[in-house]
Amino acid sequence: MKIVFIEGLGAKPYTIKDLSGSVGLGGTETSMLRISRELAPRHKIILFQSGRKQRETDVNGVEYWPLEDVAKVEDADVLIILRLPRLLKLHKHFPGAKVFFWVHDDWPAWPEWKLRTIYQWRMHSAGATMIAVSMFHQRQAERLLRPTLITRLFSKLAKPPTFIYNPTPEVPSPVSDYDPNQLIFASSPHKGIKKTIEVFKQVKRAIPEMKLLVTNPGYAATEAVEADGVEVLGVMDHNELFEKISNSLCYFGMQTHPENFGIIFAECHAMGVPVLTTPIGAAPEVVGDWEQLVDADEVERIIERIKRWRANGRPQVSSHDRFETNKIARDWEMVLGLLD
Repeated sequence: MKIVFIEGLGAKPYTIKDLSGSVGLGGTETSMLRISRELAPRHKIILFQSGRKQRETDVNGVEYWPLEDVAKVEDADVLIILRLPRLLKLHKHFPGAKVFFWVHDDWPAWPEWKLRTIYQWRMHSAGATMIAVSMFHQRQAERLLRPTLITRLFSKLAKPPTFIYNPTPEVPSPVSDYDPNQLIFASSPHKGIKKTIEVFKQVKRAIPEMKLLVTNPGYAATEAVEADGVEVLGVMDHNELFEKISNSLCYFGMQTHPENFGIIFAECHAMGVPVLTTPIGAAPEVVGDWEQLVDADEVERIIERIKRWRANGRPQVSSHDRFETNKIARDWEMVLGLLD
C-alpha cells in the first residue's frame, strides 16, 4: 500500500536519521518519522514537507518530497494530513485515497462557531477521519465536530474521530545512581515554565540542596531565568537530554497548558524516571499514577512528595507497552484499514 503524509509547518527538511541527536523536532515530527520507519518494510511511504526543496530517500526506503511537488505523485491508498485544516484541500490530488487528518496541536484561538464550522467543513469536504493523540484529545475533537446550526446543512457531517498514541523512542536503560537533588523540566516553555520556576523557588527554600535543569525541544526559545538553583540548558540533542533526565530524581513540570499527549512523560517512565506534574490534559491518562500528579498551587504537598521521594525512594516506573513503536504501528495499520 502507498501511504502519503503531508506536513506543512516544518521550517527545514528532516529525515529519520535526524531522530538521533537532532534538535528542533517536536513530538509531531518525531512521531511521524518513527511510524514511517516502522511501516516502511510493509508499505511505500512518502512524506511531503513544507521546509524541503529536494527529494530524498533514506535507508529504510521512506521518500521525502517538497510540498510543492504534491501534484506530481501518482494516487495513493492512504493520505494523512497533519495539523493544518487548510491542507485538507490537497486531497483532490489523491482521488482514490482514504483521507485522515492527524492533529497534535491545540485548536486555533478562534470563536467557537468559526472553529467548529471551518473544521467540520474541511473534514466534510475531504471525507476525512480525524486522528487525535490521546483519549483526552479525542474527547476535545468530538466536541469540535459536534454539529452547529450551520454545519447541520451539510449533506454529510464529519466522521467520528479516533485516537492513536504517539510512540516512545529508544531511551537509555534506567540507572540506580541518579542525583536525588536534581529535577528537570524539558518541555516547550509555553506549557508551564513560569509556574514551574515559581513553585521551584519555594521548593528550593524548603530543600536548599535542590536544583532544576531547564531545557526545551528546540522549536520555542526559553526566556532567560534568574533564580537560585535553576540552570537553563536551552536546546539539547536527544542523547544529551536523555542523559540529563536519567540522572534526575524526577521530571518536574507544573504544567499550566494541557498536554494533548505528553510524550515527555512516557519517555521519562521508559527511563525509570517518575514525573511530578499537574493532573490536566492527557497527563492522568499517560502518567497513570496519582502519586505523580499534584495541583501546582499545593506547594506543601509538592515539597512533601519530593522530600519523601528523596528519603524513601521514588516511585518505580517503567516503559508502557501501549506506547511502544511496533504496537503503535499496528494501531495505525488497523485504523487505516491496512490489516487483513
